[in-house]
Amino acid sequence: MIELDKKPGDYILYKDERGQLILLVLDALGIFEIEYELTSGEKYSYESHGSQILPLISRRVRDERYIE
Repeated sequence: MIELDKKPGDYILYKDERGQLILLVLDALGIFEIEYELTSGEKYSYESHGSQILPLISRRVRDERYIE
């Protein structure tokens, strides 16, 4: 996987060998990690507007998975 973007303590965005964008969401303490594949709409938003969308996605994933 290729690392595309990173915000320490929040997320790391990777592009896998299939071209999918994978967001690795981290909890506040760095103990838990959630691997989340961006939907086609999220991928389009990222490609159109850049990394400003990533904190919003990571927060939503964190809320859905109940980690802090």
